[in-house]
Amino acid sequence: MRPQEEATITFGQAETILLVEDEPGLLTMSRRMLEVLGYNVLPASTPGEAIQLTKEYDGKIHLFLTDVVMPEMNGRELIDQLLLIRPDTTYLFMSGYTADVIIHRGVSRKGDNFIQKPFSLTQIAAQIRTLLDGCEKTSSFQPQDTTSARLDSLPHS
Repeated sequence: MRPQEEATITFGQAETILLVEDEPGLLTMSRRMLEVLGYNVLPASTPGEAIQLTKEYDGKIHLFLTDVVMPEMNGRELIDQLLLIRPDTTYLFMSGYTADVIIHRGVSRKGDNFIQKPFSLTQIAAQIRTLLDGCEKTSSFQPQDTTSARLDSLPHS
């Protein structure tokens, strides 16, 4: 981590994040990043496991952080299921695909929150903190920085 990144990292306050990622290495790495940031992480490697955890977990889940392209169902379908169980939970999509590709495929909707993989510790920290603090303002889409944006701020063809 570069010194200037360390100074700008925003840490969690022990909020709980349900993390859904089907790639084992990415699940482990993302979990570690979130734990370093001070979050309680509920890891799930499949959408079915995520639904089960959401039903069984007794505490509050503050954020659903899910990959978009997974076996069983896509991230949009999963979020729709999770929101039936916990309708007041905020969510964030992540993907190696660009946001415009995801919208074009119908997996995500305009206005959804999105972060592109790979992301840095600073990027994920800022995006999560913004969502959890209830701030609707996120950085607008810049062609040279496609890692984090609200999908309604992206140009569409």
